[in-house]
Amino acid sequence: MEWIDRVLEPFEWMRAVLANQGVPGQVFLSGIVVYAIAFAFVALICRWLLLAVAQLTRCCAKRLAVDATLADVVRLEASSARIEGVLLWLATRVVRTSSGGTERITRLPPVRNEHMVLRILRWILRRVWLMLRWVCTFIAAMPGFFLTAFGMAVLFASTLTAFPDLIRAGNAALSSFLETVTFSEATLAAIVAAVIPLMLVIVKVLVSERTVARRSFRRERDVNALKQLHRATPALAVLAGATREQMHEMVHMFRIEKYHAEQWYKWTQRTTPRSRYWNREVDDHVECGRDCLVSFGPKVPVRERSDEVKDAIDGVQSVWNDELRDQKSVLARILTRRAWTGLVSLWFCFSNSGEFWTHKVPSRDEWRRRRIVWQHDQLLWSGPTEDDVAAGREVAVDVEYSPDERWLEQELCDVVWKLAELSRELNDLVDFAQTLTRPSRLERLARVSEA
Repeated sequence: MEWIDRVLEPFEWMRAVLANQGVPGQVFLSGIVVYAIAFAFVALICRWLLLAVAQLTRCCAKRLAVDATLADVVRLEASSARIEGVLLWLATRVVRTSSGGTERITRLPPVRNEHMVLRILRWILRRVWLMLRWVCTFIAAMPGFFLTAFGMAVLFASTLTAFPDLIRAGNAALSSFLETVTFSEATLAAIVAAVIPLMLVIVKVLVSERTVARRSFRRERDVNALKQLHRATPALAVLAGATREQMHEMVHMFRIEKYHAEQWYKWTQRTTPRSRYWNREVDDHVECGRDCLVSFGPKVPVRERSDEVKDAIDGVQSVWNDELRDQKSVLARILTRRAWTGLVSLWFCFSNSGEFWTHKVPSRDEWRRRRIVWQHDQLLWSGPTEDDVAAGREVAVDVEYSPDERWLEQELCDVVWKLAELSRELNDLVDFAQTLTRPSRLERLARVSEA
């Protein structure tokens, strides 16, 4: 059996499976549909598996970060992010996606007191409308589809399935031609066949005025966007460093507030009033009263930030509103994947009005706030019992567990992990911006040769 028969054997089986196997044209059209669906299904399965493995890698690294030092947390987060980046790159190669399509998902609120039937009807009509839009978009994109690698693979497989005899005849004619032609003639023919179309394309690209105008305009926009990104580098580096320092601050304040939570738990378990000579800070909030049930406001402190974090946030907010926020579409084309991820993370730190979200970088009193909320969640609206009155408590308490055994350690791990992730992504963006001023390897080699 010749090699061409081995290649065509699986396509012969597919030709036998197809219903209209007698007419090559019908087999060709049927093959396009079947191969497009089969290839798309396999590609989506591969993409889903790669994304699942990437997410599983991040989750495993995050689990391993429990009870680890902050340096190990940073290394676990960074290494798992690199593995995730490779898997995401492979996923985008399987199903091609662009890096500029990231957007915030915001849903409009429903109408109050609207009947459920109207909501269901609106949802159905919206789905039908969007489905028709996707169908029209797909039909309009069909000519360009066959110019992609996926479309060419579908056309190639369909051709092998529909025209096996023609493929064999062409292979036989090519073999007989190669047997009669000399090596020099074959080499010259291959060179001419490759150079002529390539030269025509190059000349058209270089000579076309429209192409030259577009290229110069695009280059000017790219250079302007990169200059603005480089001017924002100092502020981004300061914020990345402040975010890294916040990791240590979170762990330190967590230990303090866990101790206060243990003191509050002892207050809930005591059976006798506290001695009036017992000395404690006025605002440590290790006891609760009836006013804690009415409003959290007076008992939850205002967010406090250090001067370094305030200055870092103000600096980044200034450069974002003045320079970077309008350059996202341009930077999406020219940034590397890691730098683009950092820009997206920075983008999601801001509201649409340009204000920095306070929860992205936790405040110094983050765990004090969480401790007070945790305490208030266990207060009961029912009146205090006799034991509560005897112990000097004004409110009944239903405590689920002792903070000494377990408290908000998982929440601490989540906060530290997110801070490490944000710091790394900002550093990736800073590293890309700083490489703009460094000469490339070819430039360094040229300088050496000139010297």
